[in-house]
Amino acid sequence: MGPFWSAATGIPIYPEDRPKVEQRTLDPDESVYLEDRDRGIGVWISPSPDPRPVGRIHLDLNGDYADVERLVALGASRVRETDESVVLADPEGNEFCLVFR
Repeated sequence: MGPFWSAATGIPIYPEDRPKVEQRTLDPDESVYLEDRDRGIGVWISPSPDPRPVGRIHLDLNGDYADVERLVALGASRVRETDESVVLADPEGNEFCLVFR
């Protein structure tokens, strides 16, 4: 999921994690770290032994309609839509919202 969330957020994969992600050699229990030192943002993407399709976290991203199409092209799928947001699911089925600015 590292490449999806890196592309979705614009936060690069941490340099030390990049080779394993690119070669697909991460162990099933290994995390991937996204880091943008210039903006002071870090995001861990960790596997869970008890994945739940909805309710574990609620992640909102700001964006617009063009971002919906960009995220779908990256592998997300549309779940439902309101006037203010679109609920999407990442390639593993984890739901998140794209809130229109």
